[in-house]
Amino acid sequence: MEIKHLSKEEIAICAEALATDRAINLPDDKKRHFRDCDECTQEVLAAMEIIRDKLKKEIAADLLVKKNTSKNKYVWIGIAATIFLLLALGIMLKEKYGFHKEETITTDSIKIAKPIVNTANLKSNLIDSTKMR
Repeated sequence: MEIKHLSKEEIAICAEALATDRAINLPDDKKRHFRDCDECTQEVLAAMEIIRDKLKKEIAADLLVKKNTSKNKYVWIGIAATIFLLLALGIMLKEKYGFHKEETITTDSIKIAKPIVNTANLKSNLIDSTKMR
């Protein structure tokens, strides 16, 4: 009696099921043949290793992309926050110190202070000091 081996498609299906822990979903006749035929078992296991390696690389690549994406997100948030703070600081400085045109000063806007010293007393003191000499 000749043994009917698994086809390439069936080997691929079995290998993928084993690689992704879904071997329980395989039909019983495929499981039985896989268990009894060393040749098909070797082919399925070899294909399974290839699939697992590929899945590991894909998972690692996805994680790396997600990791880099989250880093990039925080970099952009930092840049946006810095720009916002610089703009806010500029507005605050403009309000405090202003960047106005120079105003012309007129005599109407200047108040003349009254003298603190009484000039009448000063004259009499000057007169008295000249008499003493």
